Amino acid sequence: MGSVQDAWDGKLIEDRFRALEEQCVRPILEEGHAASAVTLARSVDLRYVGQNYEIELPWGRDPVGLRPAFEARHRQLYGYATGENVECVNLRVMAKVVEEALPLSVPPSGGSAAPAGTHRGYFRETGEVEMPRYDRSTLPPGRTVSGPAMIEDDWSTTIVYPGDRCVADRLGNLVIEVGGRP
Repeated sequence: MGSVQDAWDGKLIEDRFRALEEQCVRPILEEGHAASAVTLARSVDLRYVGQNYEIELPWGRDPVGLRPAFEARHRQLYGYATGENVECVNLRVMAKVVEEALPLSVPPSGGSAAPAGTHRGYFRETGEVEMPRYDRSTLPPGRTVSGPAMIEDDWSTTIVYPGDRCVADRLGNLVIEVGGRP
């Protein structure tokens, strides 16, 4: 590619990029994403003829600026540019789905927040204790549970140590405020 515009057939390159884009976008659409949520980026891998490594550069739909961009990037990476012929070894297309906001479910409010029972535990600070056991789904936002305590759900058990406090936030997360423990 002494002169890029002499070596490349613009229609052929465009057709190949479009075929690659179709291969990338089809499975994304099949997953249920909207076409308007997909962004595409084209790039090319260039190298001096005969070299074993390439430099990826963005494709700007026109090959005129590729050689100067390649030489500038080569100079930046390797400290020199030779002026030798340059060849393209790959066309690349990257398809991304614009990040979609996930709906966050808000836990039901108005739970009783009363202990569902007790459990015996042992802590170095206090020794053996009888601690209240809470059902996480009944903790309304803002409810504070002082340790020692257990908070259970179908997937986990959270231990609130003596001297710590646990508060359920508006999304149902448990935020533990550590106090007085090493």
